[in-house]
Amino acid sequence: MVRAPEVRVAAREVTVAEAVLVVTVWAAAETALSRLVPGSGSAAAALIWTGTIRLAETGGLALWWHARRFSPGPLGLTGRQARQGLRIGVWAAAGFGAVVFGTELLARLLVGRGWLAAIAGPARPWDQTLWLVAVGAGVAPAFEELLFRGVVYRAVRVRWGVTAGVAASTTLFGLAHVATAPIPWTQMVGGAVFCLVYEASGSLWAPYTVHALGNGCLFLLPFVLR
Repeated sequence: MVRAPEVRVAAREVTVAEAVLVVTVWAAAETALSRLVPGSGSAAAALIWTGTIRLAETGGLALWWHARRFSPGPLGLTGRQARQGLRIGVWAAAGFGAVVFGTELLARLLVGRGWLAAIAGPARPWDQTLWLVAVGAGVAPAFEELLFRGVVYRAVRVRWGVTAGVAASTTLFGLAHVATAPIPWTQMVGGAVFCLVYEASGSLWAPYTVHALGNGCLFLLPFVLR
């Protein structure tokens, strides 16, 4: 009996149209859900609610990815790719941190003052800081990396290349943070770095690690610089 040759079906990935749809739905949901965040009360309560929303968004995006039967390979969340992603992420975070603190030291030596204090802002109470680290350096980066790198960057990169992918993902990532500054330069630079780290590693663990460690350091900076 002659067996029919195995037919290999190319793994399906997110298209640009699907990525646009996901971002549009997320933006609409974000606008609606943001109205539910307590406007009064403790900052910790608002952070807990924000973290809950991010967890729900992460779960919804993961379910959509699974239901659409997209290839999990490009995300690199398990196996050897995951280990490589974590390793590259740690080294990239260390290198990026060295550049940031090196320019801070150079600025203080040359002009007498640095620039990190302006970005870090004033020190917050410890209870608020701990929740900020948990949400802003734990939960939020997971969703943002899945959306902006796993969906947007990947879809545009497959269609038009790395440069277009970095531009699209970084622009949308910056627009998602316009509430923090009219032109969120920190997020724009960070978004580009996250894309390049993801490209180098093939795993979302790499940009997530850089993103999480960077945010955590940023939230703790006021205690170091005061």
